[in-house]
Amino acid sequence: MFQPNSVIAGRYQVIRLVGQGGMSNLYLAYDRKYNNAIVVVKEMTAAYSDPKEQQMAVELFHREAKLLASLNHRHIPKVYDYFQFAGKYYLSMEFIDGEDLAQKLEAKKGPLPEEQVLGWGEQIATVLFYLHKHDPPIVFRDVKPSNIMLCDQGVKLIDFG
Repeated sequence: MFQPNSVIAGRYQVIRLVGQGGMSNLYLAYDRKYNNAIVVVKEMTAAYSDPKEQQMAVELFHREAKLLASLNHRHIPKVYDYFQFAGKYYLSMEFIDGEDLAQKLEAKKGPLPEEQVLGWGEQIATVLFYLHKHDPPIVFRDVKPSNIMLCDQGVKLIDFG
């Protein structure tokens, strides 16, 4: 795990760890190549004892990275780069400044305004339609409040892992 101020691949200066899961770590970082723009760096942490399983995980990572880099929709975070460093695999992507819908629901402890929720639903529907029309079609199987980010630009669908 990287500590604050660590530099990944000579380019990304870690600000802090912002998320951890069974398969990856997410770091908020400055992209020193682009005037210290703030990005999220996703580190694939999954490790398998079976070499075939490990190779499959690496292939899935590459496939996900290429797919995400090819997407261009205002409700999907942009992927800027994917790379290997020190034997691990990484993605750098757009930082979404906001909160996820699960956090919003927890804080509100009651119903949200209907008009606002309908707007979010419409935005999610447009991104799902875009993904289904992609060649080949993409089925996003993990639509849930914690994978819907709310920000000034509307919603962003996250976690394509």
